Amino acid sequence: GRVVYVGYAKKEVCYDTTPFVRKELDILGARNALREFPAVIKMIEQNEELFLSLVSRMYPFDQTAAALADWDAEPAKFAKILIEVA
Repeated sequence: GRVVYVGYAKKEVCYDTTPFVRKELDILGARNALREFPAVIKMIEQNEELFLSLVSRMYPFDQTAAALADWDAEPAKFAKILIEVA
């Protein structure tokens, strides 16, 4: 699997790395590409049902640890997990 960090954190980020090692995840950093956002947002709005069908479960940001724990406990249940930031 892969975890993608988009943009730069304004503060230091700390978390348990155990799930990343157990799952042998790739961690990828990506800068925000603001000029591409309008086209991507339009595509998602026009195909919302298709987009949502790709997401196994959504979690609010404050439940990120629970999302990773759920995924670690039953990985076959998850194709994509969406963490809602705002």
